[in-house]
Order: sequence, then C-alpha cells, then structure tokens
Amino acid sequence: EDDDVRAEPTLQPLLQEAPLATSLTSSGIALYHAPPPFSCRSGRTRRTIDIPLIGHWPRDRMANAKEYPTKVRVSYQKLLKQWVSNQLHLKPATKKTKRALFKSLKNTKFFQCTELDWVEVGLQVCRQGHNMLNLLIQRKQLNYLHLDYNFNLKPTKTLTTK
Repeated sequence: EDDDVRAEPTLQPLLQEAPLATSLTSSGIALYHAPPPFSCRSGRTRRTIDIPLIGHWPRDRMANAKEYPTKVRVSYQKLLKQWVSNQLHLKPATKKTKRALFKSLKNTKFFQCTELDWVEVGLQVCRQGHNMLNLLIQRKQLNYLHLDYNFNLKPTKTLTTK
C-alpha cells in the first residue's frame, strides 16, 4: 500500500535559478499583517501601490497631436470621453453624520419608555393579538368563526357538506 513515487534523475525543479527572496520580500509580506486600512486592496483606503499613477493623462492636453498616429489619438479621445462621462455621473459626497441608534429608536412611536409592569404589558399584547386575529378573520370573510378571549375558534353556525 505504501507505494513510493520516484522521479527521473533528469527532472529539475521549475525556477531553480530564481532567488527565493529579494530585498523587497519582507516588506511585501509585511503588507499582509499591516493595520486594517493598509491591508485592503480596495475600499475606502488603499495602499499607496494601488493608487493609479496615470489618472491625469486624459486631462492633459496633447501637444502636437498631429505627430501621433491615429490610433493613439483615438485612444486618447476615448480616455477623455470616459473621464468626462465618469465626472458627469459622479454623485456628490453625502454628509455622513453619526447618529446614536438607541436615541433615534427612542424617538419613534415603536420604542417608548414606560412605567408599566409586566402583567399590564402581557395583557396589552394579548389584547392586540386578539384584535389582530379578529381583523384577519374578518378580512378572510370567515364570519362563521368566533374567536373568544382564550384564543379558541368556535363555529357560530353549523356547516353543511352540501
């Protein structure tokens, strides 16, 4: 069961001559353990090596445009057109104000402070549940059913099979 796999003596490792590490290897590996804004390749904060260096090219005016081949001028024109399109569809930055979640919830009608005890709250929940089920019975036009306060459904008239 323990079969050994043997390679031919002429087989050589791939990239054998390439160095295992260079002077930039340690700083490259350190990026993986950098603090959160710098360890991300995309998002709000990016590493300095990910920032585009040629973003201004379409905005620079082409000096002596006639000296360049047509395909270069067309490419430049497309870059400029795309940049203008991006600027037209760019949404202005919205002001992000931090709000306290509990304070904003407290201001709604659903989250209010009260001095009721648990028995009163339980009675109110039961009454609201009873009213909700009664409304559902009426909406579905099940007028032949009666819901009592113990949440029992009872028929009000005898149903026939005809």
